[in-house]
Amino acid sequence: MSDHFFEELTALLEIVATYRCQVIVAGDFNIHVNDPADQHAVRLSKLLASLDPQQSVKQPTHGDVKHGNTLNLVITRFDGLPSCCTVDPPNIVSDHGLVVCQFPTIPFAVQWMEHIGRPWRKINLEAFSRDLRSSALCVSSDELRQMTSTTGH
Repeated sequence: MSDHFFEELTALLEIVATYRCQVIVAGDFNIHVNDPADQHAVRLSKLLASLDPQQSVKQPTHGDVKHGNTLNLVITRFDGLPSCCTVDPPNIVSDHGLVVCQFPTIPFAVQWMEHIGRPWRKINLEAFSRDLRSSALCVSSDELRQMTSTTGH
């Protein structure tokens, strides 16, 4: 595990922390998080503790259940932890177990907007044109001066 990996993971988690939506970072990290003596596991644990994301996989994901290591991780924010996280044992296809998580539904606010529009396709163009020509918007500047002087403005 290189310093570059931890620098990039830190940058990713810092960006994800600013999102308003739930983000799940999951995969084979190839770090033995179940081994407190593993320097990379300690470093990852400190990183997660500093940014507040949580790692949810607590069972071995690689090798046998008794002597295996937890390499596959599911990282979420504290408010998005899975309600259940299990690991199916490795099989013939892979030496990694299948991590299965159930996440609670995340409510989101639907913003209601009222839109008032005009049915422009149904407009009578002749009547609109006639009304526009007779309005104060289409008078000459002389006529406008005359209109404003007679109304006292």
